[in-house]
Parts: sequence; structure tokens; C-alpha cells
Amino acid sequence: MQFVRLLDLTKYRSSAFLFGPRMTGKTSLLRKLSAAKFYDLLDPTLELSLRSQPQQFLDELRLLPESSLIIVDEVQKLPMLLDYVQSGIDQLKLRFILSGSSARKLKRGAANLLGGRALDLKLHPLTHIEIGDTFDISHALSYGTLPNIYNLVCEGALEEVRLLLKSYYTIYIKEEIQAEAIVRNLAGFQRFLPIAASADARTIEYSNIGKDASVPDSTVKDFFTILEDTLIGRLLWPWNSSERKKARPKFYLFDCGVTRMLLNRLL
Repeated sequence: MQFVRLLDLTKYRSSAFLFGPRMTGKTSLLRKLSAAKFYDLLDPTLELSLRSQPQQFLDELRLLPESSLIIVDEVQKLPMLLDYVQSGIDQLKLRFILSGSSARKLKRGAANLLGGRALDLKLHPLTHIEIGDTFDISHALSYGTLPNIYNLVCEGALEEVRLLLKSYYTIYIKEEIQAEAIVRNLAGFQRFLPIAASADARTIEYSNIGKDASVPDSTVKDFFTILEDTLIGRLLWPWNSSERKKARPKFYLFDCGVTRMLLNRLL
């Protein structure tokens, strides 16, 4: 089943960052564009080559005509390329779309964020408008709306759906958290995740979560920041004149299916 995404990348003439959680369909969306060059940094051979000789990236850009579109998928794996991207924008008049599943490594490191030269776009799970006539509220609430997951639900492949959602946790921990050395206390973060899921759509009580996860309150706050930076969830801060109430946000995970998986509630 093909879904029509509301995010239309063809209407932008500027370069752009495109970030979204894993399995939201970023690569599939980018593959539909007519790009002069497509760099998939999930390809270990390509990543190793550009890591050891990043200058070759700029050399290849210089061969392209002005206004060419260049796509770099999973750009957070090689933040050093962003200096060359800036040269490509300023000097070579090229356009870039730079995608990834986590902006943390770029924001928290010394990466060149292009200083206003690129739009900041986000890709989320499917909306009911994008799903269209096949939208089923019970399916969405039970299994979420990640594109591949929703397709499988519509096909009745619920066992495969459960396995994919359970693997989401493993992939997230292994590739987003452990591989990038985002947290020192990995065991604490793994204890924290299902507890955070139980707080979904509720006001955050940092001390209670810290006790349940056996980590300090300050660590709990850092863990929630990690969930925001990796686009797995977001904090919603209250609009209130009370400073005390302003300090207690609500938390929302990005997808119902992933939330239910973390809570071990998949049927």
C-alpha cells in the first residue's frame, strides 16, 4: 500500500535537514526524489571510505552542475561532512537534503549545523489523512502508524507486526544509544524506558521515575532529553503563571505501537 505523505520535499528550494524516528519512511521518501547523488551512510563500505577520506566527498560535489540535489542519508554518522556541505551550498550552489534518525550527535557535538542555510524538517508516523480510507482507529491505537507496521496490520500479519515492534526496542538501544555511546549507564536507561512509557501522556514525576529505575533524578532528566533528541518522544511544557507548575511537563512517546510494546501490552 502506498501512502501519500503530507511532507512534500519537492516544494522546497532550500537545503534541509530531515529528521525522524526509525521506520517512519525517510529513506523511502528520499528515494523518490531525483537526486544527482545519494549517499547512504548505512552502507558500511561507503561510510568507511568517507570517514577515512572525507575530501573525496567534496571532490565529487565539484563535478556536479549548480542547483543539483544531493541527499545524505543518516548524516549523523559522519558529522564531519557538514563542513563540506556548507561549501557545497555557499560556493558550488548545490542543494542538500540531510536525513537521520537522531539529531543528538549533531546538536550535542561540534557539528556544523549550517547556520540558517538549511530548513529543519521532521517526519513522523502516518496521520489519518495520509492513511486515507484504510485508517482504522483501533489498529492505530493498538499497533501505531509506522508505515511498514500499518501495512502489515492491514494485511492481517499481526504476528510479524508484534515481532517488528519488539525488535524496535533492540535496534533503538543497539544502534541509537549503545553504538553512539549516548549514555554511560546503559542498564539504567534500559530500566528507564518502560517506566517512561508508563508515564506517557502524564505529568512527569522525576523523583518517582528515578526511584523505579534506580537512578538519580538528574539522570532521569537527562534520559528524557535523550528521548527528545532521538525523536522517540517529546515533553509538553504547561502554559501556566505558576513557576512550580511550569517545571512539570507531560511526556508523549511518538507512536502508540512502540508505547504498547514497551509496556508489554501487544495482543
